[in-house]
Amino acid sequence: MPTSLVSLVGDSELVDENGNVVQTTTTDGDGGYEFTVTPGTYSVEFVAPDGMVFTTPNQGDDATDSDANEDGDTPQITVER
Repeated sequence: MPTSLVSLVGDSELVDENGNVVQTTTTDGDGGYEFTVTPGTYSVEFVAPDGMVFTTPNQGDDATDSDANEDGDTPQITVER
Protein backbone atom coordinates (compact mmCIF):
# COMPACT_ATOMS: atom_id res chain seq x y z
CA MET A 1 0.00 0.00 0.00
CA PRO A 2 1.43 3.43 -0.90
CA THR A 3 1.94 5.84 1.97
CA SER A 4 0.05 9.12 2.21
CA LEU A 5 0.69 12.47 3.88
CA VAL A 6 -1.75 13.19 6.71
CA SER A 7 -2.18 16.64 8.27
CA LEU A 8 -3.98 17.66 11.44
CA VAL A 9 -5.85 20.94 11.37
CA GLY A 10 -7.53 22.50 14.39
CA ASP A 11 -9.16 25.55 15.84
CA SER A 12 -7.66 25.36 19.33
CA GLU A 13 -4.67 27.25 20.65
CA LEU A 14 -2.45 24.99 18.51
CA VAL A 15 -3.40 26.89 15.36
CA ASP A 16 -4.59 30.31 14.35
CA GLU A 17 -8.09 31.20 13.28
CA ASN A 18 -7.18 30.48 9.65
CA GLY A 19 -6.99 26.71 10.16
CA ASN A 20 -3.25 26.37 9.70
CA VAL A 21 -1.72 22.90 9.89
CA VAL A 22 -0.83 21.79 13.43
CA GLN A 23 1.03 18.53 12.71
CA THR A 24 1.84 16.28 9.78
CA THR A 25 2.71 12.61 9.60
CA THR A 26 3.01 9.89 6.98
CA THR A 27 0.91 6.75 7.09
CA ASP A 28 2.63 3.44 7.66
CA GLY A 29 2.48 0.61 5.13
CA ASP A 30 -0.94 -0.45 6.46
CA GLY A 31 -2.39 3.06 6.30
CA GLY A 32 -2.15 3.66 10.05
CA TYR A 33 -1.22 7.02 11.56
CA GLU A 34 -1.56 8.85 14.86
CA PHE A 35 -1.35 12.32 16.38
CA THR A 36 -0.78 13.34 20.00
CA VAL A 37 -2.85 16.43 20.76
CA THR A 38 -4.11 18.60 23.56
CA PRO A 39 -7.86 19.10 24.00
CA GLY A 40 -9.38 21.06 21.13
CA THR A 41 -11.33 20.72 17.89
CA TYR A 42 -9.55 19.18 14.92
CA SER A 43 -10.01 17.77 11.45
CA VAL A 44 -7.68 15.59 9.43
CA GLU A 45 -6.62 16.29 5.84
CA PHE A 46 -5.28 13.44 3.73
CA VAL A 47 -3.17 13.89 0.59
CA ALA A 48 -3.81 11.09 -1.89
CA PRO A 49 -0.75 9.38 -3.37
CA ASP A 50 -0.06 10.23 -7.01
CA GLY A 51 -2.55 8.59 -9.33
CA MET A 52 -5.06 7.78 -6.56
CA VAL A 53 -8.35 9.40 -5.55
CA PHE A 54 -10.45 9.27 -2.40
CA THR A 55 -13.39 6.94 -2.06
CA THR A 56 -16.91 8.20 -1.35
CA PRO A 57 -17.28 8.76 2.41
CA ASN A 58 -19.58 6.76 4.69
CA GLN A 59 -20.14 3.82 2.34
CA GLY A 60 -20.29 1.00 4.86
CA ASP A 61 -19.77 0.21 8.52
CA ASP A 62 -19.01 3.49 10.29
CA ALA A 63 -16.22 1.83 12.29
CA THR A 64 -14.28 0.84 9.16
CA ASP A 65 -15.32 3.08 6.25
CA SER A 66 -13.77 6.39 5.21
CA ASP A 67 -15.06 9.60 6.78
CA ALA A 68 -12.90 11.84 4.57
CA ASN A 69 -14.73 13.69 1.82
CA GLU A 70 -13.72 13.74 -1.85
CA ASP A 71 -11.06 16.37 -1.02
CA GLY A 72 -9.52 14.23 1.74
CA ASP A 73 -10.92 16.28 4.63
CA THR A 74 -12.66 14.73 7.65
CA PRO A 75 -15.43 16.33 9.70
CA GLN A 76 -14.23 18.16 12.81
CA ILE A 77 -13.87 16.20 16.03
CA THR A 78 -13.51 17.56 19.54
CA VAL A 79 -10.86 16.02 21.80
CA GLU A 80 -11.64 16.48 25.48
CA ARG A 81 -9.47 15.72 28.46
